[in-house]
Amino acid sequence: MRPVVAVFALAACNQVYGLDSTSGPTSDVSPTQCPPLGQAPKFARQFHQVVPQDCFSYHFNDTGAIATATCGSEIFAGARDQPLTATGVFSSRPGVTTQHFFPRPAQSGRRFYVARHVTQPQSAAIVAFDEVNGSWVDAGAQSLPHTFTMRPSTVFHGPTGDRLFMIDTIAKTMREYELEGGAWVPRGAARVLPTGFYGYETLSLTSDGLRAVFTITSTTANLYYMDRRDLDSAFGEPQMLAGAPTGITEAHLSDDCTQLYFLALDSIFYARQDF
Repeated sequence: MRPVVAVFALAACNQVYGLDSTSGPTSDVSPTQCPPLGQAPKFARQFHQVVPQDCFSYHFNDTGAIATATCGSEIFAGARDQPLTATGVFSSRPGVTTQHFFPRPAQSGRRFYVARHVTQPQSAAIVAFDEVNGSWVDAGAQSLPHTFTMRPSTVFHGPTGDRLFMIDTIAKTMREYELEGGAWVPRGAARVLPTGFYGYETLSLTSDGLRAVFTITSTTANLYYMDRRDLDSAFGEPQMLAGAPTGITEAHLSDDCTQLYFLALDSIFYARQDF
């Protein structure tokens, strides 16, 4: 039955997301080059189905050794472009006071970060889980306190360790934090979110932290791109990603800018850069 479902998803995807065509994964070799600074990549309007799996918030680290997503009421993990499996870390269940949201792969090793929300008493923090002997366990690492109205970006490389943005959906700002000596240290001042980006969805960055994709919603949700010269610089003006699907709330750009991953219709898809 699964192939029938997959074929239906491919056909339906064309209609729902305004595509020219959709197919299974391809092994075609494409150039691996991001466009010059200030220029957004363009994507072909043929998308490729990677894995039939009903999840959301799919992201992976620079080596592809770990990818994460929320699938049903649990965090799933696995290798990039492969089926993900349950970690035992639950996002939400009735009657449970500790919940986990927004899984974000670390940039090295078998680790992911997740926002832990506790309702009794109320608290929220970014915590880490490591894979140990095939099981995912609380790493006991330094947590990054935040509020229930904040969202973490994906994780990227900093000079001293993993780095991310914390997005404040009330103040409409974002600020960078980096692991240094086992503690999360703020980097620079808070910056205003791009116009139209409300922070409820993911700010997804390449592993160098220089390129970001995110959703701007007006009458429909459209994927946008912005870049910066280095980690100390501000991002340039957002640009709509030509050829990207509409109505998608999250996406992940590969480091070489050749593939744009997103989830739709119970599957993981990617689009290839159009050279």
